[in-house]
Amino acid sequence: MYLSGLCFYDKGKKVYEAPNSYYLLDINDTASLNRQLEIPEGLTYDEIRFLFGIDDTTNNEGIGSGDLDPSKGMYWAWQTGYINMKLEGATKSGKEFQFHLGGFLKPYSSFHELRFKTATRDLLEINIDIEKFVNSFSFRDIPMIMSPGEKAVLLSQKAALMFSLL
Repeated sequence: MYLSGLCFYDKGKKVYEAPNSYYLLDINDTASLNRQLEIPEGLTYDEIRFLFGIDDTTNNEGIGSGDLDPSKGMYWAWQTGYINMKLEGATKSGKEFQFHLGGFLKPYSSFHELRFKTATRDLLEINIDIEKFVNSFSFRDIPMIMSPGEKAVLLSQKAALMFSLL
């Protein structure tokens, strides 16, 4: 999945935006799950904000490099853009599922801004509770999503709820 656009706020005013903050988190690459970010010394903030997914501006710019490189397997095409989240597997009963959630053109925009109040501190940890996502819908009703659309937006909204700040 992608997280992007990491910003720090103090009393509602943006005080720092992390440059080129596009983070591809891959459960098969444990190094991708623990990211270090250098923030300016003495920065005071009371809120962080970031996107679950890739924003429309970045999608309109086309393919990127680093975590945005299409060779990472998270890019559909110029018309549909980046895949914000992939989850594939099988249920306990053996029913296979595939979710490739993305889309940036209205009305199927599937990225979401997440906001968390916090005190200024040296270490921030973002928790992702995948169970909140998989328990929020029926795999029987929605076994597969492979393109932008209403169901991709719906599941992206549910997926955004799995994030919390520790």
